[in-house]
Amino acid sequence: ASACHACAAGSFSNEEATECLPCAAGSYTSEVGQMTCKECASGYVADGLSSSGSQTCEACSPGKVSSPNRTACLDCAAGRYSESSWDTCWRCPSGAVSAAAASACHACAAGSFSNEEATECLPCAAGSYTSEVGQMTCKECASGYVADGLSSSGSQTCEACSPGKVSSPNRTACLDCAAGRYSESSWDTCWRCPSGAVSAAAASACHAC
Repeated sequence: ASACHACAAGSFSNEEATECLPCAAGSYTSEVGQMTCKECASGYVADGLSSSGSQTCEACSPGKVSSPNRTACLDCAAGRYSESSWDTCWRCPSGAVSAAAASACHACAAGSFSNEEATECLPCAAGSYTSEVGQMTCKECASGYVADGLSSSGSQTCEACSPGKVSSPNRTACLDCAAGRYSESSWDTCWRCPSGAVSAAAASACHAC
């Protein structure tokens, strides 16, 4: 040869300076006349499928992260998320969840809580509630109050037991007081009528004989 020619961007010269080789997957060069290619930065990839090599690396889109060898963008697992050009999928914060390949997590609604894997919002069980969004646990209803757990979206509040009824031990139902006993609103115990007084079942008060 009467002259040498520089290797094009996306390729590099071999040690013998006899051939221009394309940059391998996970690497690139944006300049001509290079002896080596550069590794893609974290969050960026080059798939190496072009016969002329890669002149740039492509940013991984939100919900995906770069593989360790920078050759592909991989989906974040459910319960994790990423923004653009990240190399790590971060776990959703407490009380929030995500599906696979998510760019963000969303807080669980009031009446529900996030499971340990942060993949699903579950309704509060009977006898419990949460009035706030983004919770990891539900609170037990106070004595004299109940949540029946029949709503598919869970309970945001507990309901007070009406006079003549008291909350069950597991706070799931209001139970009638037996005859000879009574209760006022939001009680958890049926009290015995005082001496000389009586009541029917489900009574809010006793009356003197």
